[in-house]
Amino acid sequence: HLAKALQLCDPTGSWHTARDGLAELVCCLGLIAGTLSKIAQDIALLAQTEVGEVKEPAIAGRGVSSTMPHKQNPVLSQQIIVAARAVRGLVPVMLEAMTQDHERGTGVWPSEWALIPDACSHALAALDLMEELMAGLRVDEVRMAANIKLSQDFVYAEAVMMSLAHHVGRQRAHDLVEIAVRRSDAEPFNRALLSIPEIEEFLSEEELDSIFSGDLHRAAGRAATKQVLGARRQAD
Repeated sequence: HLAKALQLCDPTGSWHTARDGLAELVCCLGLIAGTLSKIAQDIALLAQTEVGEVKEPAIAGRGVSSTMPHKQNPVLSQQIIVAARAVRGLVPVMLEAMTQDHERGTGVWPSEWALIPDACSHALAALDLMEELMAGLRVDEVRMAANIKLSQDFVYAEAVMMSLAHHVGRQRAHDLVEIAVRRSDAEPFNRALLSIPEIEEFLSEEELDSIFSGDLHRAAGRAATKQVLGARRQAD
């Protein structure tokens, strides 16, 4: 009845020597934990004062520094990273437990009794924390736009190059944009681009303004997101 409720099938063969199913479970949890850790790490970095593009959910007393009342530490991200690291640390131990003598290895397979519950608990904790973090994540769009401006608009150089490549070829477009970048010490990047006749011939000021608005990047991001989610729904 328990197996039916958990949608578990009969393994047919003896499980005493075949540990691959259990090892696969822990490895899968390790992959999930790695993905969660990646997201949490990025959020913690984006929340730094120097970047300031996102903030964790604000709850009174949570994450407040013991000496700096103005500071909010990314505690949810930190806890996710810690829990995920614990899960990943158990993966090689689980793989090592697959190598045991005969059908009931001495002191090997009993290690799974604590290892598997720990992996499940830490992975579940990381997932639970991530759900809370993403539900209340605060995004500062104004700060994001300001940070992009710090790059002198060079973040759009690739988009300019790819648009120009349709007319002059990729390598020539790369060389022309590189020249404009070097000239940008004396004038804005968009002005430097238009000061090169070969670029001005094929890209108008309006086209460059469209690229520099960021609309193309945002549209590409939305399209990529919809594609991934659509593929996931079809797989389900």
